[in-house]
Amino acid sequence: RNKNYKQINVYKLYKNFQSACEKYRKDLLKLENESLREKFNIIYPNYGTTYMY
Repeated sequence: RNKNYKQINVYKLYKNFQSACEKYRKDLLKLENESLREKFNIIYPNYGTTYMY
């Protein structure tokens, strides 16, 4: 009984860790995209505004 309890805990920890990693990865991608957009705006400040009709 004690072994099973431990196994469940480990599984729960693993799932929590997995979801945390997933969230971290998404946040990193978001940050990456934002910084790329910022860099792009610095290089091409009028991009997206000059071609609006």
